[in-house]
Amino acid sequence: MDKNLSNQIPLYIFLIAACIDVWAIHYDIKSVVYIVKPMLMVSLLWYYIKQANRLDKKYLIALTFSLLGDVFLLGTQELFFIVGLIAFLLAHLFYILIIRKALNPFSLKQFMLSLIPNGILLISLLWFLYPSLGGLKIPVFVYGFVISTFGVFSVLFFLQNRNRQSKVLLLGVYLFILSDSLLAINLFYKPIQFFPEVIMVTYVMAQFLICKFVLNLNQTK
Repeated sequence: MDKNLSNQIPLYIFLIAACIDVWAIHYDIKSVVYIVKPMLMVSLLWYYIKQANRLDKKYLIALTFSLLGDVFLLGTQELFFIVGLIAFLLAHLFYILIIRKALNPFSLKQFMLSLIPNGILLISLLWFLYPSLGGLKIPVFVYGFVISTFGVFSVLFFLQNRNRQSKVLLLGVYLFILSDSLLAINLFYKPIQFFPEVIMVTYVMAQFLICKFVLNLNQTK
């Protein structure tokens, strides 16, 4: 088999699994979702290992926590939700460490330009959801702070580079924030009919774009 084709097989599996997952979510076929959802991060991890010139351990850990988050969020009990939330929180922390390492020293102006929009988004969403969070206020607040920090660092990277690589990261991170925000609205405010499909599409796109960013980052080192 051609080596280039062989290296792309995990990506094809990732895309097929994503399409099947969205289809199964739309038609509420939970048995199919339980099978294909874990395949997403497994195939993306496989794709990264195949494509990377040098493996970034922090990214491998982040993908592993993302896989655990996907699995635990399949559960319906509050405990599964909390564990899944913690897994994704840890994944985001490792994503942040990857970006932080790639950043140059930044100015106060750059920091404020990154902080203000992300702060407004976070405060607006938490204010909107606060009455319906119940006993999950602290976990959701902490998670919101961490993913907003992810947004801050991605904007900082964009302000310092303004190239294709920084745009890929920026788009990936904000698709992740969008996916998580819609998930929170769907869980804590009220279920909206088309949100589950949109949540999954934005999540898959976000993880893929972040993967491409890490691959390009490692190639430029």
